Amino acid sequence: FKGTDVLVKGFALFCRRGGKGELRLSRKGQDLQAAVDLIAELAIAGRVRWLDEMPLVRFYEEMIAADVVCDQFGSSYPGMVTTDAYALGRPVMAKLRPEIFSRRFPESLPGFDAETPEQIADHLMTMEKDRNVLVDMGCKSRAYAEAYLSPENMAKQFLEKM
Repeated sequence: FKGTDVLVKGFALFCRRGGKGELRLSRKGQDLQAAVDLIAELAIAGRVRWLDEMPLVRFYEEMIAADVVCDQFGSSYPGMVTTDAYALGRPVMAKLRPEIFSRRFPESLPGFDAETPEQIADHLMTMEKDRNVLVDMGCKSRAYAEAYLSPENMAKQFLEKM
């Protein structure tokens, strides 16, 4: 549903290509055991750190410390993780669903759009080779949040629809 398998396979491909780094995953969700099994099968357990449930402030600290925040890669939509990452000025990688969100917002959601393991691995390799793309995308994320996702802007959009 959320595409955790797509993320894990993409990270494994990134590792096989020589990429460095660590994947940090929350130890929760309906597909937790499937993710644990897939990580073992792909032999990347040493590159994955599991995070137990935590208070919201600790979750935000994790997001701020992350090079890139990953959200949804399956049939669902980017949600609060994406919008919170934008507000924090963090770059996001997700299946950004431009076919849906372009109807709602005048600009596409910023971020690294991916829906396959290969796309995830490609984006991760690009980020590793040029860290400036992360800085640039983080700035775009924050600017997008300020322009389109502020409470005032959302209220204005709601009232215009009414």
